This record gives sequence, C-alpha cells and structure tokens, in this order.
Amino acid sequence: MLYLYQAFRELVLDDFRPFDQIIIAELKKLYDVRFTYNSNAIEGNTLTQSETELVLTKGITIGGKTLDEHLEVIGHKEAIDYIESLAQKNTAINEWEIKQIHNLILRKINPNEAGCYRKLDVMAAGTNYIYPPHYLLSQLMADFVIWLNSDAALTLHLVEYATMAHYRFVSIHPFRDGNGRTARLIMNLSRKAEGRGQEAEGILASVLCRDHSPKGFPQGREQGFKTPTKLKIWWLLFRRGRNPLLNKTFCPLPPASCLLQC
Repeated sequence: MLYLYQAFRELVLDDFRPFDQIIIAELKKLYDVRFTYNSNAIEGNTLTQSETELVLTKGITIGGKTLDEHLEVIGHKEAIDYIESLAQKNTAINEWEIKQIHNLILRKINPNEAGCYRKLDVMAAGTNYIYPPHYLLSQLMADFVIWLNSDAALTLHLVEYATMAHYRFVSIHPFRDGNGRTARLIMNLSRKAEGRGQEAEGILASVLCRDHSPKGFPQGREQGFKTPTKLKIWWLLFRRGRNPLLNKTFCPLPPASCLLQC
C-alpha cells in the first residue's frame, strides 16, 4: 500500500505541484468532512457523510438526529482547524496542546470534562480491560509527550510513528470520553508538524476512516490490537507492498472497531 502510494505520488502527483489554491481549498474541505465523519462514526455518531457535510458547510440541522451529534461534528472541525494552526507554527505537541484538542472536541457537549484528565478509574466497554488508574495519568502523559517528541520516535516511518502514537495514547486513556477522536487528531498533528502533512494525509485518512472486516480478523476490541505483537502485525500489513510473504489479495486495513474505537 505504502509502496504504491509513494510510486503514484512520485510519478503523478508531483507533476501537478504546486497545486492551485482553489484545488487546495476543495481538497481541504473534502478531507475535513471525511475525517470528521469517519472519526465520529467510529464513536457511534449516526450522521452520514452527506449530512456531516451539510452541517459543516451549510449550517443545516438534520431531522431525527440529536443535538450532541451535531455538536460533535462542529467540535471536531474546530479541532482540525486548531491542529492545522499548530502545524503552521511548527508547535511541539505537549500536554497543553493535547488538552486543547480534547477541549475543542467536547466543550460544547460536556464542558465540565473538556480538556481535563479523568478523575476516576475506567474500564474498556464490553471488556475486562482496565485502563491505568487516574492517579498515574500525570506521569504517564508526561512520559508520552517525551516519547512523542524524542529523536527515536521522530525517526520512525510516518505510519509506524502515527500507529505507535495512537497505541500509546489510547492505552493511557487519559480522558473519560473522547480519547479516540483526540488520538486520531494527534496522529495527524504529529505528521503535519514535521512538514509531511501532505504525504501523510492520503495514507492516514484511509487508515483512520475505513472500516473493513476481512474474514479472520478479530471483531472485538478485547480480541484486537491490545498487544505490541498484534500491533506489529498491523504495521506489517501496511507494508505488504514491500513484503512478498503477505497475500496480495488480503485487505491491509483492520476493522476500525478493533484498533481505533476508544
């Protein structure tokens, strides 16, 4: 997948650079809608992609949908705009930025918890998996930010880096709600901040948003990508274009519910 994308970019996309500003604006609009729709849908939002676009571009409310679902769309779009502003300033990702991302996602829905670490212990829904206790969050998040900005992390391949960033963050589960959406935004911000956003967006948008369920893949989070070994398998699937041992007909994208829902 990565090999094909890189070859396509080198042979085709680069010939069109620099893009016209109108094209860039339209691509951004499309990306914002798709990213917002898919990231919220993973968390249970029932607005369709077309309805999400209407909410964002026309300010139209959709009949039969809850107010919270509309506010989730608006909040996520504001968070996208925020991470883009950070990327333009080449701002390092620290705890304050992470809390601001979470605040934008939830402040219209749950202002009392927006941008605040959880103050109670939680368990993954439908599983026996217990996240780290709340009194360890300050140290765990400090360690996460140190790793996120370390040379060892920044020299990883862009998809491997984004994958590990997501895995480490959701394993900590610092907020009571909104961890998955925050993690997916951090993934995109981490790549944009390095000036590689254009290369990463095409890959990560597909990684984050498509909900494939190939036969044989685990369907529940408790059976999914909770261990580094299974995470490595997922990473190898992304690199199948360079790995002749992997079945070329096998879909490289796991069910979104296995890895990305939190």
